[in-house]
Amino acid sequence: MDLTLIQEAFDRVSKKQKIGYTKTQDVIDKTLHELQVAVQQMSDISDSSSTDDQRPLLIGLQGKLTELGPSNQVRTFSPHTLSYLPRSLALRLLSMEL
Repeated sequence: MDLTLIQEAFDRVSKKQKIGYTKTQDVIDKTLHELQVAVQQMSDISDSSSTDDQRPLLIGLQGKLTELGPSNQVRTFSPHTLSYLPRSLALRLLSMEL
């Protein structure tokens, strides 16, 4: 077995893991930002008016979190990435609906 082939395979896997980590960290950062914005807006509203005004904020937050959610992120994976998963699992992930 050629050591260069093993090294190339290891490098490919390592690169894909780094890309996956970066994408995951980006989703976490975006989610945290949306939550912080919503908390700030809700605290501003709670100081000045009733809780009925918070409902549109929560609906907006739900929409943003759904957009950032895992099922939408799975749809952005390349077919090459999904090819590493068992076919039945990959099909289930692609067909997920929230």
